[in-house]
Amino acid sequence: MEEGKFIIATTRYESEGWNSIQMRNGYYLSYRQLRIVSDPDQRVFLLGRSWQVCPDRPSPQQFVRNGHLTLDSILQAEYSWAGRYALVIDGRLYLDYGGQMGVFYMDGACSNSLSVLRRFAERDFINPKLNHDLSPDFVLGMRTMYQGISRLLPSQWLYYTTGSAHERKVFAYSENIKYTVDELFNRFEKLFVNSLQNMGEEFKDSNIFVALSGGYDSRTTLAALQKSGVPFSAFTLEHPNISQGDIALPPMVCERLGVSYHFIPREKNAYQSAAKQLYQQATEHMVVDEDVNFYAYGQYGRLVKQKPVVILRNGLWATIREPYFSKGPVDRARFRSIFPGLALDANMDASFREYMDYVEASTLNADIALQDRIYLDIRVGCWRADIEGGFDVMEGIESVDPVNSRALLHLLKMLDHEQKVEKKHEVRLTNDMAPQIADIPYEKQYLAKNSWRARWHAKVRAIRCRVTIVRQWGIAGLLKFQKQSY
Repeated sequence: MEEGKFIIATTRYESEGWNSIQMRNGYYLSYRQLRIVSDPDQRVFLLGRSWQVCPDRPSPQQFVRNGHLTLDSILQAEYSWAGRYALVIDGRLYLDYGGQMGVFYMDGACSNSLSVLRRFAERDFINPKLNHDLSPDFVLGMRTMYQGISRLLPSQWLYYTTGSAHERKVFAYSENIKYTVDELFNRFEKLFVNSLQNMGEEFKDSNIFVALSGGYDSRTTLAALQKSGVPFSAFTLEHPNISQGDIALPPMVCERLGVSYHFIPREKNAYQSAAKQLYQQATEHMVVDEDVNFYAYGQYGRLVKQKPVVILRNGLWATIREPYFSKGPVDRARFRSIFPGLALDANMDASFREYMDYVEASTLNADIALQDRIYLDIRVGCWRADIEGGFDVMEGIESVDPVNSRALLHLLKMLDHEQKVEKKHEVRLTNDMAPQIADIPYEKQYLAKNSWRARWHAKVRAIRCRVTIVRQWGIAGLLKFQKQSY
């Protein structure tokens, strides 16, 4: 239940199966079944899974083990890393690009498990509604439901000895090179394929699976994997809201490329309420969407055979394409019209106001559009990071986002806005790397040709969305909710 977790504090975390290292500053790094690499002086600790994006550069593990490191040299090297990890450096803690380790902190302690940290600190439960709900209520900010415990965001770094978070420049140390459009695409493709090859080496003892839908992101990753030569399979998990495009298109793509494909149905008699309860306890009820049920129905577990499994999920492509409110301005009033929880719950509203105050005072990340900043910090750094943390519950399964790298996403950030919003850049990348599937439609085009199915699924989704709002916030919440198209 606590595999892959760590806590840094002034005392050891005493629990079965945990180990501890006393660091040079006197603090203890306690952990359970977590990969850790340190420099010879034990000043720098690399926690989690990571690999190199760029050719002819050392792996993150080799870089750290070599020693003779300064803060600047470490952060400059980290720009070209990918994975799900945290860096501990002389009393400071830094996250990967998307903050997928999901770190929480208080004065004098931090952990990538809210459950572990609140038990260690014996903190009081202050607000049961300050957690994720199905969209429209995932806007949280830095606060949690526990007194004095906050969340570290991707645009921050932490002094864990004092429990103080500071802004971090997201794309510091980026390449100061002017590329033509063609050069950008070629550069990204080269780095992405190289990154996947290094990822394959990092997970050489695991079976690699791509979570494949009818959309753009997972297909682009699949095409790059095919070009990289890394052995992999693909899969789709059945759930009540699955679209016809997500059912029909993945097997078409995989058959064309000769990729092993698995459609894993949801069997009603496989449901285990104890498994769901375990998952919710481990994630502090912060994951409320289908991932809870995928675990409770044993769908993820069916991927595990003789070897462990690493799942490639794609959620970070959108952090550089301004996906929110592209048809209008972004401000506090606009958010309040979208998320009823902000108007109906004082703690949720206070957390959001604290985050917006932080962003508006920002000086280091003015180069990132507000839409992208909110998507990175809130949707990816909060909602998505909690989902990734849920995989630590699952025996023999890990999950990473293959594009979670500053070097990769900064290249995409330089592309034309219209190309990114319409996902034309992903279509081009996919067609360049796997031209055999260029004629297979994406979900949007597929559903347009089957318009009656699209209308039916859209109506079902809209009804379920409104039912969720009424259950959580009542009729008042439903009246405040305005359905938007991102």
